[in-house]
Formats: sequence, structure tokens, C-alpha cells
Amino acid sequence: MTAQPTANQPFAALSPESIRRFAESIAGEIILPDDQRYQKARRVWNHAVDKHPAMIARCANADDVRCAIEFARDAELLIAVRSGGHSFAGYGVCDGGIVIDLSLIKLATIDPVHQRITIGGGVAAVVLDCLAQAFKMAVPLGSCMTIGVSGYALGGGESSLTPKFGYGCDRIRRVEVVTADGRVLSARDGENDDLFWAMRGAGANFGVATALEFRLHPIEKVLSGHLRYPIRQARKVLRFLDEYTRSISDDLFIIAAVLPHPGERMLDVAVVWPDEEKKDERALRPLRKFLKPFEDTVQTRDYLDEQRAGSDSPADGDYSSVSVGRGLLRRDAPTLYRKSVCKRPRR
Repeated sequence: MTAQPTANQPFAALSPESIRRFAESIAGEIILPDDQRYQKARRVWNHAVDKHPAMIARCANADDVRCAIEFARDAELLIAVRSGGHSFAGYGVCDGGIVIDLSLIKLATIDPVHQRITIGGGVAAVVLDCLAQAFKMAVPLGSCMTIGVSGYALGGGESSLTPKFGYGCDRIRRVEVVTADGRVLSARDGENDDLFWAMRGAGANFGVATALEFRLHPIEKVLSGHLRYPIRQARKVLRFLDEYTRSISDDLFIIAAVLPHPGERMLDVAVVWPDEEKKDERALRPLRKFLKPFEDTVQTRDYLDEQRAGSDSPADGDYSSVSVGRGLLRRDAPTLYRKSVCKRPRR
């Protein structure tokens, strides 16, 4: 959510008195450019994003968020909202504005009998996964354990469990939202329906989510791992995948990626099947036997171990978008389709 900036109004335009009053009004804390913690606090996961906010407000609860929004509105400051800071585009930071950092809002409660969990806006995926798996349940999340759950899920939330259980945003039952006018609202089916629909994957600027309630799904084991091939075999493997994926179960998550490898690149085919029955191993046999990958790590494992393996979790660093030129898969490579459940929120 953004207040209208005045061309990145300089920090000097904020009076020390207004800053002091704001700092005293919140239970959390503020970090200013002269604070020794500032350089680390302003950085996000993608280090190619190098922005300098006027202030970072580390909010401890929904009332802190309301105060931060009101402060930003009165000062005409741009607002960036950060849960885990993993936005590839760097939406969790801004130049000359205020970062509303939710990382202190970490309350999490679980109701295993009714299969639901409520988390604060700053809870990381690893916390939710560990808490839910203590009761052999899960919410569809990406396998990068340090992402902020709220930002990932509200943006859609694709997961290796998506083919079976849908997207993260589909599993949201309720959202606590602080709006631009400072109201703290509850949004769910039958209560602020339009806001509930909008918050779940429709985009940004509807409000700041300070708490989310998710529906949980029972799961303990998965059949998962990687099949790795020399890059020279990529065409053959992808052609095979094009045929193979037409007949596999809708529950199977499969993704192919070209990754670095000593000497040359490799084709990595990752699979996750939310069931570990023998019939699933038989169904994967044609894929595992085709061209005999140089590495096959597919096995039955705990779901939490699969999440910790982090098949899509590169480390902090400088990341940029690039255009793929004419090369390996130019003309005759097949178009791959992965069948999956797609239950979009509807009005």
C-alpha cells in the first residue's frame, strides 16, 4: 500500500519532534539512517535492489501498523511493506519513504482439531511448516524456508502441494487488514467480502495484512527428489516429459530447470508427490528409467525434510531478470504443461 509521495521527499523534511512522537506511539521500534543497524535493515533478499528509505518502522502489532500508516500519510511518505523481504522486485523497500517491517509480528496459534492455523504478518515459512508438521499437517508454501508467509501467500503462493491442495491464497480463511484510512478490519467470507477477495492474489495496495488464518491439510510423507541429466540430453528429456505429463496424476508436482553444474550446465527435473504409496513409485518408474539420469535422489521422505531441501531457494545475492535468447530450446523443444489444481478466489 502506498501513500502518495512528493518525489521521494527528503528525510530532512521530517521534524525531529514528529519522529519522536511517532517512535513513542508504537510498541515496536524505528530505525533511522544514522542508526548502525540501518545498512543491514534496509537490505532485502535480492541485493541488486539497493534502496534507502527515510525510516524503517519495525511494527509489533496491528496498532503499530496503523500508527505507521497515519504517520506516512501525514508526512506524504511512500510506503513499502515487508514481511520476509523476498520480493524479487524489491517491493519490501523504497527510496526516501517508510518501510513497514512486520518481522516482529510473529504470533502463531494452531487448532489441529479444526485444521486451522493463525499467524502474524511477520511469520516465516519455516515457523509455519514446523508448527503444522508437529501435527502432521501443512499449508501450501514454497520451499524457501525464510520467506515471509503473508507476502508469499497473498501473492498467490505456488507450492509443490499446489496440484493436490491448491495455492496458498486458496487456503486463507481470514485476513486481518489495516487499511489506508487506519481501520483494522477482519476480512473473510461473509465479512468484507470484496476486500477478502482482493487480498488473496488480486494485487497490491489494498491494505497491510497483520494476521492470516489458514486451512491446514493432513500430510506427513512425500515421494520427492531430483533427476539430473547432462545438458546435452535436455531436448530428449523435455520431449519425453511432454508426453509423460499428459498421463500422470494431477497430484504430481514436476518442474524442469537448467542449473549450473561443474564443467557444464545440467537439466534438473524435480518431482514431489504428496502420497508415498507403492503405486506412485511405479508411476514414476518410466521417468526415472528414461535415459538413466546421472543422479536420482527420488525417495520417500518426511514433508518437512522436503521443504528444508529447498528446491527453489537460492541464497541472498544480486539477481536480475534476463531475456532468453535463441539457443538450446529454440525451435523444436516441446511446450510443457503441468496439470494442477487452479482454484482462483472468486467473488
